[in-house]
Parts: sequence; structure tokens; C-alpha cells
Amino acid sequence: MLDEKDWKSVTTPGSFVDFFGIRQVGRFRSNSHTIEEFAKTLYILAFDLFYSENVKLIIEWNMFGGELIKRMETVFPQRNEFDEESVVKFKHRVDAKTKQFGLKVKKDNKPIFCQNFKKYITQNKIVIKDKQTVYEAATFGKLPNGTYAGQLGHDDLIMTCINSSEFFFTLDFSDFAEEIHDMAEQNVQDKIDTILEQDAKGGQLNFDIYDLV
Repeated sequence: MLDEKDWKSVTTPGSFVDFFGIRQVGRFRSNSHTIEEFAKTLYILAFDLFYSENVKLIIEWNMFGGELIKRMETVFPQRNEFDEESVVKFKHRVDAKTKQFGLKVKKDNKPIFCQNFKKYITQNKIVIKDKQTVYEAATFGKLPNGTYAGQLGHDDLIMTCINSSEFFFTLDFSDFAEEIHDMAEQNVQDKIDTILEQDAKGGQLNFDIYDLV
């Protein structure tokens, strides 16, 4: 849940879910490990070290995405408990009727992902802790050709954060938020309900319209 001091940055909330965010707690980066080795590492993190029921994997659906999932399904064959429900599904096309494994980043949706990420960073809905990720964020931007990328080097770490921002639009995130919301103190729930009621009536919107111009 967002700190109460950040609630004012949540513009026109639609539900209590808008008062929740995500926080970076660690990172793994390597250009030397094989997909097989990375699959083992990710499996250990997701299903051995963490409580798997609380783990959701947002995997970029590029040339390695499908292979990574296939490897995770078969690593440690004597005790493999990989659950495909842990992999978040997204629509791979705007007109798609069903969702599929992984997030497909394309040149037409990447700018939207980047703009959404920028908004969430200013709202503290996404909090980055790792220094190298912060550095990549500071050097990431729009290039002269109109594309978004790291302007002074790598952008792998910050792109994982940008991709993760799409988690906010999923039912998986709503389920997590609802569970935490139900455990929150009653006075906190009441404050959120009051804000939602005010906005529903069009009375006290949490933004200045001139900020949008």
C-alpha cells in the first residue's frame, strides 16, 4: 500500500487498488549465464525461496521468453513444481480476444509503457532501490529517432521495471491489492473509501486540470 503522504498523487482513483504500488527488492543481471542456468536460478527464487502463491512472473515475450518457460517446466525433474499460473498473461495484440504468457514489447506499445512508468514513478507507485537501476533510469529517454532506450549505455534493468508497470492492469495485481487491503486497519480503509466517494460524486478531484495542459 502507498504511504498516506503519496495518496494526493493518485489522480481520480477508480478503486482502492489505485492506492497500491510495487517496490524493487532485488535484481539479478547476467550476460554470461545460459537460459538453462537462468531458468534454474529463477525457479529457485520463485518456488524454493519465496512463497510461490505470492509470486507472479512478468516475462518479456521475445525470442527467449517461450524457451525460458519451457526450461522452468523441466528443471529439477525429480521435484519440479512449476505452476504456469505464476506467469502473468497479457494480450499480445490490441484486438486479441485471449491473453497469453508473457508481455510482448513492440515499437507501438513501448512508448505507452514508458509514459505509464514515468507517471507511476512520480506517484511513488513504483519505487526503485537498486543504484544501478536508478542510474539506468536517469539515462533512459527518448532518442532523436523517436524510440525509447538508454542514452548512455545499457537499459536492461530499467526496462524490467517499465515492463513490470503493466502488472497494474492485471487481475493478478488486483487480487494482491485486495488481500492486503482487507488486512489494513479500519481507519485506513475508511480514509480510502472517503476519497473514492468524493471523486465518484465529482466533488474533490485529486488533481489540478491545468497540470494536464
